[in-house]
Amino acid sequence: MNKIEFLDEVKDIVTEREGQYGNPDRIHGVIAELWSLYLSETAGIPVKINGADVAMMQIQAKVGRFMCRQRDHIDTVLDIAGYAACAGEIVSKRQ
Repeated sequence: MNKIEFLDEVKDIVTEREGQYGNPDRIHGVIAELWSLYLSETAGIPVKINGADVAMMQIQAKVGRFMCRQRDHIDTVLDIAGYAACAGEIVSKRQ
């Protein structure tokens, strides 16, 4: 798969996921609220993250999986690009 085919596949995936789960800005925002509450309670200090943080942390989770034996899984790399696209959408709305 070349880079254009790869990006076309990412486009198809993010379109499908948005149909399944809804707008990434809203979904990642809700997750951010939950994670902020969880982290604040467990750390004992206020923690506030946003939807872009969620997308970036999901990328980190995928990178961790890639490092731990999923080097041949194209789905992992596609997911990283998809989360980057979600972060890009969220950040671009702030400008």
